[in-house]
Amino acid sequence: EALGKLFGNPDGAEMIEAAAAATKAGDRELCRLAAEQIAERYLEDPDLEARMMAVLALTGLKEKSVAPRIARLLDETEPLMRDAVLSALGQIGDKRSAAAVARFLKDESTEIREIAAGALGMIVGREWNPDPGLAVAEAVAWWEKNKDDPAYRPADDPKPEPKKGK
Repeated sequence: EALGKLFGNPDGAEMIEAAAAATKAGDRELCRLAAEQIAERYLEDPDLEARMMAVLALTGLKEKSVAPRIARLLDETEPLMRDAVLSALGQIGDKRSAAAVARFLKDESTEIREIAAGALGMIVGREWNPDPGLAVAEAVAWWEKNKDDPAYRPADDPKPEPKKGK
């Protein structure tokens, strides 16, 4: 019943309920379909609350195929949305989101930098120092060493030009 609501016009609570039902069913194809439906219908909704609820529902589904669409919301000006999107990308764990998350390691907001460091750690399977300030520094250093790794680039990101020898 909860999943059927996705094909109607669900409110935020119903979206989250449907996502939880898909996850509980343990059917990855059902999760993928639910994630695609939520992303298609709500990630570009003009209503901030609808977009926020969609991000929360998609976080629970952990469907990597929608991570690039979620990452587009990082350009939102609403700080709460950026927090939610960074956290969602970390929990979803799609390595192709690493570059989008890493650009926030140098954000002017301390809180955003710390959330970005935590999200990057989840994406790449690393634990940083428990001190938030040191965690950000470790994440920045790790990213600088690994940012050219093709595993951390979005699928549509062109490969870097080969370096010319001296």
